[in-house]
Amino acid sequence: MEVSAYNAAKFGVEGFSESLAQEVASLGIKITIIEPGGFDTDWAGYSIDYAAPISDYTETLGLLKGYLKNNTLPGNPKKASLAMIQIAESENPPLRLVLGKDAVEMIRRSEKTKSEELEKWLSLSISTDKEGTSTIFDTDGQTF
Repeated sequence: MEVSAYNAAKFGVEGFSESLAQEVASLGIKITIIEPGGFDTDWAGYSIDYAAPISDYTETLGLLKGYLKNNTLPGNPKKASLAMIQIAESENPPLRLVLGKDAVEMIRRSEKTKSEELEKWLSLSISTDKEGTSTIFDTDGQTF
């Protein structure tokens, strides 16, 4: 189970999609990033290969592997497909569509951690700017 490689690929697609959405918005093209949680498909079943367990990973990937092997994932693929059709037919679709309670909770926790970390290190972060300069966000209020 290569979770890091899998997640890296997802992050890459998400970053590309977010950037592309900004580039093509003025053309009337809308992009939605689907962020699904665990769905009751074969993703964690026969279609995945598990490497031999490494004891150092018992408390992290070992827990995930055990959960995936012993639990039915909560998401319903048919309901997800209907939600995606609804978004495709929407005049103003969101940039991101989160599917499933587990995905919602994962994103909430991640965003909370990011926000707390940003605030904790804010003074160091902005201390790297040249004195008396502005940013693109200080100009006309346009969002990039």
